[in-house]
Amino acid sequence: MKKNCLKHILYILLIIFIAPVVSNAQNGYKVSILSEYTHGKNIRHEVYSAISTSEGYVFAIGSVSSEDNEDNVLLVKLDKSGKILFSKNYPRKGNQTPVFISDIGNGELVIIGNQEQGANRSFFIQKFNTAGKDIFFKQYSNRNAIVQAATVIKSNEGDGYIAGLTIIPIQPTSKPSNILLINFDNQGNEIWKKDFGGSENEEISDIVATGDGYLTAGSSDSQGTKGRWDFWVLKCDNKGNKIWSKHYGGGDTDKAHCIIATKDKHYILAGYTYSYGEGSLDGWLLKIDGSGKQIWTQTVGDISIDEITHIAPAGDGKYVATGYTDVWILDEEGNNLSEDSNDILFTVFEDSGKILHHGHFGGMGNQQSTFIKMIEKDVYMSIANVQNNSLDILITTFK
Repeated sequence: MKKNCLKHILYILLIIFIAPVVSNAQNGYKVSILSEYTHGKNIRHEVYSAISTSEGYVFAIGSVSSEDNEDNVLLVKLDKSGKILFSKNYPRKGNQTPVFISDIGNGELVIIGNQEQGANRSFFIQKFNTAGKDIFFKQYSNRNAIVQAATVIKSNEGDGYIAGLTIIPIQPTSKPSNILLINFDNQGNEIWKKDFGGSENEEISDIVATGDGYLTAGSSDSQGTKGRWDFWVLKCDNKGNKIWSKHYGGGDTDKAHCIIATKDKHYILAGYTYSYGEGSLDGWLLKIDGSGKQIWTQTVGDISIDEITHIAPAGDGKYVATGYTDVWILDEEGNNLSEDSNDILFTVFEDSGKILHHGHFGGMGNQQSTFIKMIEKDVYMSIANVQNNSLDILITTFK
């Protein structure tokens, strides 16, 4: 707490005495909006995850409120320019919250999510074709724990997929939360499952295939962590057998949201850190090799709150990151004059971790991006949630 207060005091002094320099450092890259439109309007629409297929289409999943005030699965297909080709919802009883979508090939998509119906909680898997036709919907329950779905990817073996979940034991047990990997076949039948955990709590956020197995990205506060929570990576083989796990972080809370593979067969994780950087919470990038050895780290942000939710390749050995940043417009006394809460964060960085461009854009309510991709050289598409009069999906192309 003292650390954060001192940072804000120093920042106020900088604003008073060298405001132009600080302002230019924060807004180093000027984003030019090419197109911007919302999807929803008067009916709650919220996006959680999106993917880009090999054909260049983008599929986003989220939830839409029904007439019965229940949340149903929403699937939106966009072309390469960000134009919506279709938007479909799939009404079912209870509240469905899809959290991740994956392209499993052969013209099929699979999503994983959480469902609540009365007092019953479960997770579900739903499969579509790329025309939006519903192939199947299956629920899976655990009476002894709360199961929180997080991620799903195509398996290395066969035509099935690997689901990643966090398992939270139901009270009054004192057992900590851990993570669960389940290998399903193409029809949603379980092949194997493995759980992993330590002395305290573990969470999973993402998973990436390595060819000889999988790397999970998540967070841990078990023994061996350097702070309250650390980035946590676990390597397992194609059968789910653990090979190694490692923690990365500082003296405070650091949590990972996503992981991608690089061309040099290394991996980049992204999330947020309280341990490092300039603000109370900054975006954090971490690169590791295939054995988990740390190659570099990089913070993203300034005195405000900055968090990275998604990263993607941007060509020529570059990567692009998105998420959100607090909007700060300070007066001489350090009071925030901004009427906006969050802007969309935009950062381009090299494979070495060097930041090339960093900026933010918004101004239409509270905006938080969950997906970004480069649609042509130096032109990007962002999919975000925007809270103005209602919660809508915001699709933006910019350079």
